[in-house]
Amino acid sequence: MVKRYTFLLLLLLPAYHAARAQAVIDALEYFIDTDPGVGNGTMVATTPGPSTNTAFAIPTASLGTGFHRLYIRGQFAGGRWGLVEERTFYLTQPVTNPTPDITALEYFIDTDPGVGNGTSVATTPGPSTSTAFAIPTASLGAGFHRLYLRGRFAGGRWGLVEERTFYLTPTANYGLPQNIMSVEVFFDTDPGAGQGIPVTLSAPGQAVSTTIHFTVPALSLGEHLMYLRAKFADGRWGMIDHDTVTVLTGVTCFADTDGDGYGDAGNTQVFGLACEGNYLADSTDCNDALATIHPGATEICNGLDDDCDGLTDLDDPGIQVDGLAKAGAKVFLGGPYVSNVQLMHDSLRVRGLVPLQEPYTGLTNFTHVGGGGGEQTTSAVLAASGPNAIVDWVFLELRNAANPIQVLATRSALLQRDGDVVDVDGVSPVTFGIAADQSYYLSIRHRNHLGVQLGQAIFYPDCQVVSTDFRNLPPEGFYVYNGLNPAERLVSGKYTLWSGNGRIDFQLKYNGSNNDRNAILSVVGLGTPNASVPGYLPTDYNLDGLVKYNGSGNDRNVLLGNVGIGTPSAVVHDQVAH
Repeated sequence: MVKRYTFLLLLLLPAYHAARAQAVIDALEYFIDTDPGVGNGTMVATTPGPSTNTAFAIPTASLGTGFHRLYIRGQFAGGRWGLVEERTFYLTQPVTNPTPDITALEYFIDTDPGVGNGTSVATTPGPSTSTAFAIPTASLGAGFHRLYLRGRFAGGRWGLVEERTFYLTPTANYGLPQNIMSVEVFFDTDPGAGQGIPVTLSAPGQAVSTTIHFTVPALSLGEHLMYLRAKFADGRWGMIDHDTVTVLTGVTCFADTDGDGYGDAGNTQVFGLACEGNYLADSTDCNDALATIHPGATEICNGLDDDCDGLTDLDDPGIQVDGLAKAGAKVFLGGPYVSNVQLMHDSLRVRGLVPLQEPYTGLTNFTHVGGGGGEQTTSAVLAASGPNAIVDWVFLELRNAANPIQVLATRSALLQRDGDVVDVDGVSPVTFGIAADQSYYLSIRHRNHLGVQLGQAIFYPDCQVVSTDFRNLPPEGFYVYNGLNPAERLVSGKYTLWSGNGRIDFQLKYNGSNNDRNAILSVVGLGTPNASVPGYLPTDYNLDGLVKYNGSGNDRNVLLGNVGIGTPSAVVHDQVAH
């Protein structure tokens, strides 16, 4: 019959330290071999503090002979549990003295010389011991080493080995008193010895107690770790000390989205101690979408307050007049127009198909004159969404007041969803390379829509943006070339340009020779009429980024709807003078 026994293991725990400075250990629990879950172990009495050194007895009656693992876990103030500390122990058969006294200690470094052959350490016999002793290191090389400690119990039995790793600093003067010459500070992340924030000491010394002053870097609100490191007279850097600091209040900073060095008062963020990234202490920018607009900029004739002084164009005494004609036009393209919201969709932009450079240079029946051509925008402009999102490029012309067929100046410009025609910056009105203080016809054209021209020439004063709204019937009316059809198509009270001019030949044709329907079919394939072809293509009449002959959202129906479902052989003519 196997005899059952009871055995008490008395364990002296090493100091259990909080993982963060100033955290307090409130409670301890232990378990053996299997984790029952956080908070479900056997509680151990302890005194709250940043570290604890606790001795307690563990009943082992239910454990079998052999190796076991003891785990201990601490709970910090606030309820957070720490990491698990683990020790292995061996349970022997019952002995007459369940808690024998430790009668001797020995230590050795790196290599075990054998039981009883280590260096003896003076200690007071007892069931546990806490002993301080000096270890000579003259014979050890610089680097990491392992210190082992082993106790002998009453009766001569030796216990298990306790081990700690330590690092020996490589210096010839190690162990000798050294003056602290300087100190550096860093926060959260170690930049490397000598790369922290330098702190000047009042005087060197082996021990320094002084008030230090330094410039704190930009820190976000909340807790941070502040580290302190000293440099000794022989050039050696000491160990790191640290503490927790909390940034409670911060500074309000202003976004500089356009990178002009001036912040936007309407776009703020609070930082811990200083502004970071593209946020500045300045808040005087009146237009953070354009880098050319900021306090101190040159006021020019563009309908904008360039220098942020509250005055625009001729109202600003600092205006720089350029003498060029400027147009602020508005127009709807019929292909992408959505009547129930009175906006055009921007599918080309969403699909990433709108080119950064204008598409009209070299295009059939489009010729740049008077300084136009080669206009380029930026990815940032095309990234805008909402009513001001870009739909596509359009082609603007100023024509001779005495001869409306003669084009004097052109510009490629950007069309927004709400119909605004803007310059390549996505904001400004369009400036032509032709003199102001003259009268001109204005026309707007598109690569697969029929164009529109104002019915009369209008005067373009110097340093004034002349607005023309082709979405509604302008006072000057529309120019009539042959009068066979209206200049624009009226859709739910708004005028839109006729869509479907895939052949770019000043007319829309569904049937007959050189028609715009077959232009679609030639793209998708005569043998594959149900296919769809993506791209920035002239036969994409609804500007959704796909050329389709059949199926939902096809471009053939856009053309047919314009020439007339009941009159498929009709022709719609461009009313721009040509």
